[in-house]
Amino acid sequence: MNEITYILGAGASCQSMPLVENFSDRFEIYITFLRMTSSHRTEFIKENQGFIAEVRNHLSFDTFFKKLFHRNATKEIIRYKSLLLYYFIFEHLCPMGLYSDYISPGTMTRGKKFNNDPRYDSLIAGLL
Repeated sequence: MNEITYILGAGASCQSMPLVENFSDRFEIYITFLRMTSSHRTEFIKENQGFIAEVRNHLSFDTFFKKLFHRNATKEIIRYKSLLLYYFIFEHLCPMGLYSDYISPGTMTRGKKFNNDPRYDSLIAGLL
């Protein structure tokens, strides 16, 4: 299996990506988006609902994946990583106005202020 490495610090993407404390709520916004768009299959939505239900039973999705790893549940790991990848793409590409359309009236975006944290440009420029 190929390895994927992601580098995060404490709140490195907090203005664009979910934190552990709001991951489930933000993932629910994604599921609402899937339900409201006619191009998504019901089975795909059910898989995402099953994933977030499993994650809610653990401290974080990292803990859930570690449990699957120790159980040698390779098929589930690959499937759930794919679902997670689709979700992260949604978080980065969904325009903020559209993103807000999928949140219940009167609620906040749960920490989301940008699609891509503006600090990324500074980080990349510094690394170059």
